[in-house]
Amino acid sequence: MPRSTGRRLRHHRTDVVHQAIDPVVVAAPWLIAAGAAYLVFRHVSRRTTSTQ
Repeated sequence: MPRSTGRRLRHHRTDVVHQAIDPVVVAAPWLIAAGAAYLVFRHVSRRTTSTQ
């Protein structure tokens, strides 16, 4: 095993600890945007049905 690979596999490295957080950091903006789009769609659909 190359020396650099062994160093990356050590558990006290910061990037190893943050690997669990990465999916949340990547998904959070998409989930927030989807939630905002849903709320806008719901508001617009309620507004158009109540005026008819």
